[in-house]
Amino acid sequence: MLIGITGKTTVAHLYGQFLESLNVFGVNSWTQEAISGVEIVNRGPQEIERMIKDMIRNDDDGGVLIIDEAYQLLSLQAGLVGRAALDIILNLMETNVGKLAVVFLGYKEEMETFFEHNPGLSSRIPYVVDFDDFTDYELWKILCKTINDQYKGKMDVEGGMDGLYMRCIIRRLSATRGRKGFGNARAAQNLLNLITQRQARRLVKERRDGQEHNCHLLTKDDLLGPDPSAAIMSSQAWHELQGLIGLGQVKESVKSLINS
Repeated sequence: MLIGITGKTTVAHLYGQFLESLNVFGVNSWTQEAISGVEIVNRGPQEIERMIKDMIRNDDDGGVLIIDEAYQLLSLQAGLVGRAALDIILNLMETNVGKLAVVFLGYKEEMETFFEHNPGLSSRIPYVVDFDDFTDYELWKILCKTINDQYKGKMDVEGGMDGLYMRCIIRRLSATRGRKGFGNARAAQNLLNLITQRQARRLVKERRDGQEHNCHLLTKDDLLGPDPSAAIMSSQAWHELQGLIGLGQVKESVKSLINS
């Protein structure tokens, strides 16, 4: 089982390829399938049973089943359907040792709860790999590579790739580390999406105003966004908050957060 948020899906697929390259199960026909917990619930227990049996239909067949966000099988929304599907998976794992490997993926906190709901999981899933988050340097490398890949090396960054503004946004990104939903490489991609949206709005305004513009430059404002102390004055939510009676402590807390 792989838990964490640092490329676990990629590693799971590489693990399957590694097992195949070593001919670990000694089979002639090898299959690797990937599915999410919510997909299993939506398709129903019979469908996941059919999928697994198709992978190991003959004596010389085998493979790896990768279940992303496996904790969804035991969520309240999944109900009895998710539990029934998990029981089928565990039973087929036990009866097909040497032919079938199953990799469960998920966030650490949710996977710990996943284990608590079914005591039989610990005995059937003996190996647990917990991935650490990327460091600030690694996040910076990922963001730089994402920019270069997306724009084929033609996009410049104000201050340079290793400049102050890039370091600032990486510090902001790393400040969200540890929060539920933080996605490491995915977070870096989402950050770039936000930056390019700012750039697009700026370019539209510059064209409309007849100003010179450079489509191959991410400026300081594109990278960092507007100054919060200035942006707050045009925020409808901020003015609505100030218009409420009382709530002095709440208003001061929000103001302090923005100032920081």
